[in-house]
Amino acid sequence: MSIENIFWNFNDLNRNNLSSSEMRKVNASLSALKYLCSKKEKFNLPSSCCIEHIKKSQNHVNDVLISTLQSIEEHVDFLRSVFAPYDMFKKINSNVLLKFLFELDSVQIKDEEWPSISNFLFDYNEDFRTSNSINNLGIQILNLNSGELYDGALGIGGSHLAANQFARSEGLNLHLYGQEINQEIWSLAKLNLLINGVENVEVALGDTLLDPQFINEDTLKKFDYVYMHYPFGIKLNRHEFLEYDPYNRFIYGPVQKSSGDAAFIQHALASVNNQGRAVLVVSNGVLFRATEQTLRRNLLSSDLIEAVIALPENLLGYTAIQTNLLVLNKNKPLERKNKVLFLNAINEFREERKKRVLTYENIKKISDVYLKGNEVKKFSKFVNYSQIDNANLLCSRYLEDDEIITEDFGKVTVNRHKLENLPNLRPLGNIAKVYRGINLMPKQIEEGKGSYKIIKLSDVENGIVFVDEIIPSNIKIQKSLDAYTVEEGDIIISSRGANIKIAIVPNHTETLILSQNFFGIRVDKETDSHYLKAFLESPVGQFLLTGIQSGTSIKNINAKDLKEIKIPFHTKEDQKRIGDEYRKSEYNYLETLKKAKKEKLEALLKIYQDIEINQIMEFDKMK
Repeated sequence: MSIENIFWNFNDLNRNNLSSSEMRKVNASLSALKYLCSKKEKFNLPSSCCIEHIKKSQNHVNDVLISTLQSIEEHVDFLRSVFAPYDMFKKINSNVLLKFLFELDSVQIKDEEWPSISNFLFDYNEDFRTSNSINNLGIQILNLNSGELYDGALGIGGSHLAANQFARSEGLNLHLYGQEINQEIWSLAKLNLLINGVENVEVALGDTLLDPQFINEDTLKKFDYVYMHYPFGIKLNRHEFLEYDPYNRFIYGPVQKSSGDAAFIQHALASVNNQGRAVLVVSNGVLFRATEQTLRRNLLSSDLIEAVIALPENLLGYTAIQTNLLVLNKNKPLERKNKVLFLNAINEFREERKKRVLTYENIKKISDVYLKGNEVKKFSKFVNYSQIDNANLLCSRYLEDDEIITEDFGKVTVNRHKLENLPNLRPLGNIAKVYRGINLMPKQIEEGKGSYKIIKLSDVENGIVFVDEIIPSNIKIQKSLDAYTVEEGDIIISSRGANIKIAIVPNHTETLILSQNFFGIRVDKETDSHYLKAFLESPVGQFLLTGIQSGTSIKNINAKDLKEIKIPFHTKEDQKRIGDEYRKSEYNYLETLKKAKKEKLEALLKIYQDIEINQIMEFDKMK
């Protein structure tokens, strides 16, 4: 029987006795016991620390197992306190445990088999794992040489396994350091590293931000390399202590209580020596959010950001979000000074058992382009700091496709250079007021009565706001609704979703309120609404609008980016002429559609009559 099947059967029998957390710990502990027994001479362990000894104590197998694990901790410094707490081992049925130990002891495991066994045992710990493929890519990007590598959010040690494997393959002398805040995960990391034969490692327990464990006197220890996948958007406890940080880490931007991203990034940077590099796994939000804008600006002005690599969605087992590698370098080569390499690898993956992974070929392609500094069309590009808009570091911002698929014209290629050099371009924010819709909770809306009509996404179709079909509502809030009230001639544009809806508010007698899914655009007296709508709905307008969308599963438009879209500006007379022509074309198109639909329905009714099924159908309403 394979060791995988032995553990599967053992876990199945203990499903009702142990929680998933306890089962994880038991699996890791017993696999480590097996590993240590096979190498007792190397670890200088007595025979009493082996499975054979436990098997002899059949009537007290649970207690002897616990005492054996305690004895191992006394003999192996690296494992001090790792197996505790021990009460979970008492919950296992003694007969089940004894049978398992006999089966485990009978299996011969070669050294080269332990990595795959650890993958099997730790694979389901999705909450604590970065995927192996991300870790392997991050280590390749670091381009390791001999030295010291640090991970302040170690998890179960996947980054150290990848680094150790790389170091062995390259014949490097690499020492590893890691810190983990959660004691259970810290224990799993140590056991994971142990059974993978990683020896040149130090793993500390504690809060990386509040209590960093690797220090030299009163300063942080500096490492040659840092690799971290810290927890995204985690709220910071005891935030006030970070405001007076004794290690002077947070000098590039404010640390927010609501999100620890900025704190972890600056901790990583403070842990790198003056010749070192750091690779951080970050979410999209860190790259464009206003919260971290000051941090990004200061990192750019200090010339510390070397690359941003956009990875595919759904690489992490516990979330489908898209991630990125943020590469920081304190010793950038001359040819990369004052610029960032953006690399769009969102399509570099393979599906395996309903999961996405980076293959060896994907990792090699991405790392080769980064290390060689190659520019590949639509894949990688160097951008000077002066060209980075508002410290926005989203790859899509700089590696956008020059093509857009439109309903009317199919694929359209937009010449960016000619677009940027059109005469009389004006930012939308200079010719119109842009306002947001209101965010209302269901309990604040009383449908069926009231004096308000709330425009929702479903109320807009084919550029028309179906005002008459909107159900009147009463809005139960204290603040004024004037800022969200739309007027005739206002353009409304959807702020969320891949399909961007645009419409002009018609003449109406009701009080129309804009929902949170829209922006309102109220043009000034020198601008014609229908002209502006014609431009925004054109392939060029759609190209610009999709270009400012951000987000992964749900696309969003930011108000600030919307205001900065450049509009070709003409005289009011020319705008009105163009707007009237556009209105006429829309009207003719809709009338033609209406006529064609009427003719189709008449033809169908004639066909149904010929089939003799018309008398068995009764239509509520003929549209």
